[in-house]
Amino acid sequence: MPAYRALLRQPTWRRYLLASTASRLPITMGVFGMVLAGRALGSFALGARLAALYTITGAATALWRGRRLDRGDLHRGLQREGLAFALVTAALAIAVRAHAGWPIAALLACGSGAALAGIPGGYRSLVPSVVPATEVGTAYAVDAVGVEVCFTLGPAAAAGVAWFAGAAGVFALMAVLGAAGALAVTHLPATPRRGVPSDAPSPIRVPVVAAVLIGTLALGMALGVLDATFPALAVALGSRAALGGIFITLMALGSACSGLAVGPRIAASADLPKRAAQLVIVFGLVVIPLSLARGLPEVAALALVAGAPFALMSTAGAVLIQRSVDPARSSEAFSLLNAAILGGDAIGSAIASTLLGPLGAHATLAAAAVGPLAIGLALLAVVHVTRRGAGAVTLDSANST
Repeated sequence: MPAYRALLRQPTWRRYLLASTASRLPITMGVFGMVLAGRALGSFALGARLAALYTITGAATALWRGRRLDRGDLHRGLQREGLAFALVTAALAIAVRAHAGWPIAALLACGSGAALAGIPGGYRSLVPSVVPATEVGTAYAVDAVGVEVCFTLGPAAAAGVAWFAGAAGVFALMAVLGAAGALAVTHLPATPRRGVPSDAPSPIRVPVVAAVLIGTLALGMALGVLDATFPALAVALGSRAALGGIFITLMALGSACSGLAVGPRIAASADLPKRAAQLVIVFGLVVIPLSLARGLPEVAALALVAGAPFALMSTAGAVLIQRSVDPARSSEAFSLLNAAILGGDAIGSAIASTLLGPLGAHATLAAAAVGPLAIGLALLAVVHVTRRGAGAVTLDSANST
């Protein structure tokens, strides 16, 4: 743990953790809040539609919002996005409290999704400016753990507030945290204004980034299936649907623990593309035992294990993007990464909704392994073929000389 201690001794890193946590925490409360808002305004079905609008809008606008951050001052951009998110979620709190109609709630759900779209990528883009170059890999590993902590604490905090203040209280808390994050980012070190050079390729045209996005999409699909299926699995095993939230929390906890234990070693891997593809495959493999479990304690233990590869893949993806993309387009690249996970999650939820009725919870959980296994194996094959091609070119060049 010496690397972590060195990071935590740096005031700029501590300020970054404070600002990024305050800004990311409310994002993880959004889906839960939307579901409760729909219930308060009419039905859980309306809540599911609001949650879908929130997620899909975030994914659809991520490229635009990230590109906008890259075009101007990153600190001011993050402050602007945070304040916009705070205003929209405050308006949602008022709309829910006043029992406004669903069109207003739907419009505000889209607005909150668009406001948050660039925030996660913007913060990841800031990492190289707040730590020395030698500690960037470790910083990304800790950052990935921080994301998992937010996914663990955010829904739990939202549930606690909702118990006393309902959906309106959840959105009020989101607004306060969004404003706090917008204020905290002003205390981070200034970064130079970034203009995009004419020869800087779009991140999506960089082969390494495209591969990371495809792998992330596969992980998002699996998570969408798991998130939608865990409540049904809890009921199938004789418990309440709410227990499904505990399984999701255990996955996030397993991810955070593995990120702390192994994250820096993954970031420093000599063959990171291969390691990243292997992690996607491992995620698919560790999901399979969940579909075979027949007891609640067994599912809980397996959920903890199943989450382990996720933060490691997040670390690998962040380092690969940071190495491959022009710094002037890094917010755009990291926002695309967020769009891939959100888009995959939405696809996974749709798959689960189609399969749960005819196949049941256990078979639907097995379907979560298909995407990571298929795409992970394909990415591993691409890495292998690319290496062989590069080796052949090098050998031909040596023979010609």
